[in-house]
This record gives sequence, structure tokens and C-alpha cells, in this order.
Amino acid sequence: LVPAAHAALRSKEPAQARHWLHRWFANAHVDAENLQSALYRRARRLVIEALLVEGTSESAYRAMLRFQQDFAPLSADETEGFVAGLLRLNRNSEAAQWLTQLSPRSHYAALLRMRAGLMSTDAAAAQARATLAKSNDPAALDLLDAPVRAQNDRAGLVEVAESRLNLETTSEDPGVRAEDVSPVALWRTYEEAALFGANQAQLLVGDENGWLAHSNRIRPQQPSMSRALLAYLALKATSERMRADAQGRLVTALMDARLERVAIVLFADPTLFRIGTMDPHLRFVLGEINASLGRAEQAASYCRGLALPAGLTGEQWRMYRLTVHAEADQRAEVQVAASELLDANRPLSDEIRKRLFDVGRTALARGQLDLRGDVLLRLRARVENAERAAVSMALAQVYEST
Repeated sequence: LVPAAHAALRSKEPAQARHWLHRWFANAHVDAENLQSALYRRARRLVIEALLVEGTSESAYRAMLRFQQDFAPLSADETEGFVAGLLRLNRNSEAAQWLTQLSPRSHYAALLRMRAGLMSTDAAAAQARATLAKSNDPAALDLLDAPVRAQNDRAGLVEVAESRLNLETTSEDPGVRAEDVSPVALWRTYEEAALFGANQAQLLVGDENGWLAHSNRIRPQQPSMSRALLAYLALKATSERMRADAQGRLVTALMDARLERVAIVLFADPTLFRIGTMDPHLRFVLGEINASLGRAEQAASYCRGLALPAGLTGEQWRMYRLTVHAEADQRAEVQVAASELLDANRPLSDEIRKRLFDVGRTALARGQLDLRGDVLLRLRARVENAERAAVSMALAQVYEST
């Protein structure tokens, strides 16, 4: 029940989380011995996190005080979590109660000092960016968010929104979630920043080529604002050609900024982008990103029905499709690609023979019995001598398994 509560918080369902926790507490036999157990302590902490997600700050604060009374001294992670939750709900005075227990290097301590006027916004932003240059730390993002909002720094707001969405796609901690973390929120932040930046640069409304040129010019010095302009054109440009060009440039810019996960989440919304009508090159790039992140089914959906991408030979494209569909355990597509690759009338390069054998062995290790036969049986007919013996041995393992 406690893991179920954690999962509910990950899905932003605090009421459901508290339901599971209520059931767990009702069934748990709490006495002096297990009052100090790690599981009981974790369940109590999840109650507080659920209250914070609900925005019931007074109840959350009272629960924190009871938690401290029962479990003092608090761990550094617990103290940081309490302060972070209260600061997100603007309960600065209550959060300050734990200030002395925070590390001097704590970003939440810096945020408290900034809100109290004891630290400048520039110093707070510099501290946050120094950490973010090394890691995508949620505490540093919370700290950076405060000064960029105070300064109305639109490029900084884009930076924070992108980093938060990137963190959202990788973190298992419900405490890192914020209400404005979503692709829709990021598109909105992009649009607001782009309109602000265009006004500052005196760009003409409707001069889409001018907007694109300005995005290219400022990219080295203002990468976040450059991406905002591209995102605006990706959705709002009047011509299909400009939208496709801006979409491709935006994905490339996000990849350069190590925000690949942001790219695939932004373009996964079917109400904004349908795979069937997407620019072919963009489809291929998004498929490659998904494949590199181990998202086999998503990668397969981008390459299904896609024509030969520029820069690949027919043989390379068939091998790519076979590999992606094998990863997704999609047998029909694997059979099609394998029959095309191993057509007796087509030459088979050494590289492709090796990669086919690797696909077959990988399927063997995963227990994909049908895929092993689909690839290895066809391959055996096209190889000789030692290679044929190796394929036969792999097939023998298939037959033993079945």
C-alpha cells in the first residue's frame, strides 16, 4: 500500500495516495518498536507530501511538526523536503524554522535568504546556475526560478521550464513535481518568451524569416530565447514549410542542450503533432532519440511506414527498421524487414550479416523465441562455413528452449 501511495503521488493524485496510506495505517500495528521503523517513517512522510501536493499548507505544516516531534533529529533529506514544500506554498516564516538545520550550501537556505532580502537575486541565480552546470538539481531549479521571476527574465523562465520538464521525465521523486510541469506549460512559456523577445528586438509581426534569422543570430549568446522563437514558429508559423523547418531546428537545439527527453515529450502530443503528417526527417530524428533512450515502441511508431530517410542506404534503413521493431517485439514488422534484407537477389554486406546475428542473439537472451527464428533461420541460408555453424548453434538454443 505504501508503494501504491508513492505511485499515486507520482501521478499527481494526492487524495488517492492518502486513501492508500489510510488503509495502511489502519492495518499496521503501531507500537513502541515499529514506531521507529523505516516503513512507518516513510508512510508518515508520504502523508506530508500528499498534503503539500494538495496545497493544504496549514495541515502539512502541522504534520511536519508532529513528524519532528516523533522522529527528531530529522535527516538532511527530510529537513530539505519540509523547507522545499513550504517554500513552494509561500509559507516562508514556517520554512524559516528549519533554516539553522540546513546546510550552508543548501539552495533552499539561499532561497529563504533571498526572500528575506539577505541575498541578491543575482547572487541567488549565480549559485543556482553553478549547480545546474553540473547536474539537473531540483533544488537549484527552485532557487533559479525565484530570481528569474523577480527579474521578469523570460529566457530564464524558459530555461527553468525546460529543465523541470526534463527532470520530470527522469525522476521518481514526487517531491520534484511542480504544478506547471507539462509540455503544454512549456509551449506557453515558449510563446510568452518569444513574443517578449520579438518585441525587444523590434521584429515585425508576420516576418517569419526575420524571426528565424534572429533566432539563429542570438543562439550562441541566448540559447533559451533562440529556442523560444523556434518553438513559436514551430506552432504558429503560417506556412507548413516554415513550421517544419522550425520544428526540426528546435529538436536539434534541444539535443545540443542535452534536452532530448524534452524534445520527445513536446512532440508526443497527438493534438498538436500527428506522426503521419509530420516532416519525414523530423520523424526519423524523433524515432532515433526514442530508440537511444530505450523507448522501443515509441521509436517503432515513428519509423513505421516512413520512406527511406536521406543519408541512409536502403540496406541501412531496412536494418534500422528490423532492429527497432525487434526491440519492440513486433514480429510482423521484423519479418517484413528480414525478408527484404535477406532477399536472395540482394547482396548482403559483412556489416549487415554481423548486425543480424547480433539481433538474433539479443532476441535469444530476451527469450523472444519467434523473433530468434525469424531472423536466424533466414540468415543461415545466406551465410557459409563458420558463420553458418554459429547461426546453427544459436538456432539449436532456440529449439532447446521450445
